[in-house]
Amino acid sequence: MGLVGEKRYTYADYLHWTDGQRYELIDGIVYNKPYISSRYCQQISGAVHNQFYNYLSGKKYRIYFFPLDVRLADDEKDNDEDIMTVVKPELFICKENKVDERGCKGVPELIIEISSSELIGRDGQLKRNLYERYGVREYWVVDYNKNTVTVYLLNKNKQYSEPEIYTIKDIIHVSIFNNLSINLGTVFKL
Repeated sequence: MGLVGEKRYTYADYLHWTDGQRYELIDGIVYNKPYISSRYCQQISGAVHNQFYNYLSGKKYRIYFFPLDVRLADDEKDNDEDIMTVVKPELFICKENKVDERGCKGVPELIIEISSSELIGRDGQLKRNLYERYGVREYWVVDYNKNTVTVYLLNKNKQYSEPEIYTIKDIIHVSIFNNLSINLGTVFKL
């Protein structure tokens, strides 16, 4: 993640950027987030999406994927000029009423970032702290180089507990839903 400038921007500014780059705003600071376009990454994203999508059918939650924005507003009544944080996770789950044509306005229950080991090391702590601060209940970091998923769960003190790291042989029991498990063997199959 590379810092683009020192000036602080809002979501209203962000809406006018048309150069085709993938930007994120974190506390008003612009970051360039590189595209991950490998075939394997797409397969992983699709496999995770399918498992959540099938489970959520008929429920009040939905799974969404890039390029929809997640506008992390301090108050859901904030307008575009007040919002200083916009991220572009690969996948996120939230209640249907939080989503409009531009994405999620508010805090998703679960965010999934899919990245390479190199990028996770570079921006992982920044995103982890951000999602913890906003109260994202479950945050997954999928490392497609190592075929691992690191899961952060928000505890009763509104902090992330020590992460659990899962591999291709594991099944993740999704904490925000009572009876959903994601089989990583089907996610990481080649």
